[in-house]
Amino acid sequence: MAFPWRVPALSTLAVVSSITGAAAAETIIYGMYLPATHIAIKASLTPYIQRVEEQSDGALKFEVYPGGSMVTGKTTLSGVGGGVVDGGQIVDAYHPRELPHVNVVSDLALLSSDPRVSAGAVNETVLLDCEECTADFLEHNVKPLAVYATSPYKLLCIKPANTLEALEGTRIRTPGAWGPWAHALGATSVNISSAEGYEAMERGQLDCTFGSTGWLDSYSLGDVVTHVVEYPMGVWQGAWLFTVNKDRFDGLSEEHRRILLDNLAAGVRDAEEGYILDDERVKKAALDAGGIEFQEAADEIKQRLEEHRRNEVERVAETAKERGVEDPERIIRIFQENTAKWEKIVAEAGDDWDAYEEALHREIFSKL
Repeated sequence: MAFPWRVPALSTLAVVSSITGAAAAETIIYGMYLPATHIAIKASLTPYIQRVEEQSDGALKFEVYPGGSMVTGKTTLSGVGGGVVDGGQIVDAYHPRELPHVNVVSDLALLSSDPRVSAGAVNETVLLDCEECTADFLEHNVKPLAVYATSPYKLLCIKPANTLEALEGTRIRTPGAWGPWAHALGATSVNISSAEGYEAMERGQLDCTFGSTGWLDSYSLGDVVTHVVEYPMGVWQGAWLFTVNKDRFDGLSEEHRRILLDNLAAGVRDAEEGYILDDERVKKAALDAGGIEFQEAADEIKQRLEEHRRNEVERVAETAKERGVEDPERIIRIFQENTAKWEKIVAEAGDDWDAYEEALHREIFSKL
């Protein structure tokens, strides 16, 4: 299916685009803490840039600096807002005090199981239905454009970890909502970025990390991980891959702003499809190569997770109030309503990714 807002991607693109073309070209400096091999860059950001550059006839260009060379996971918010870079991926869980309303939504991650539903619900809630959420970003001079959701998180470990006994006392990298869940498992929560996980596990400072199966490749964790607990434990839904400095965005022409916005549905679709396909590819490769054991979670872990989920809404609301959010219940209710809406949309789309992308554009990004 061809979409009027989407131009087919070019065949190749270097991670750092060259500055060529007319003197009037706008070059957007994009800082990423993620490595260049990460699926979000390969499957989503790179094709997005290709489409934007093609549709603007080269008048909009990007320079992407991955791997934390300009901003880290914890400095991207201030880096984008302060103009160190023009745009980048902001992980809201790293900024619970600066982005308290946005974190109400991402903190409900353990209730999610389908990244397509999560991506639709989070984008619609934050960008269209929650003025306080958008204001969180704008107060830091950041224009939020789109968030993606990862494939379901598993436990990736350097030792067996599929029973409560095995998990007792383990050190697990835990972003956002996974911190309380790690404690419920009897483990210790370690708050470091996903990019720091490899070194920490290699040195024996970390036993496990919550993450997608694809991380065995994109973060090279396959070199150190020996066991994967094959049970979905939530969907990370707070990775704002597309953000831009508000002043920079406002300074662009209306035509160029529209090009950036009209390609967001494709960017989100590409991220979701890329994650799901990448997990399948990486697991098959790992099984073929050997050396990594994919374990089924013990029933006691599954039961503990169900018990934990029953208290999540109350916990998230209480945490939000401690951060100064006056009415987190309203945000939670809106998100739950949008989740129900996107469950229907995804069910109707089935395996039709084009239909999913069209729904993203129709329901969300065409309204920005």
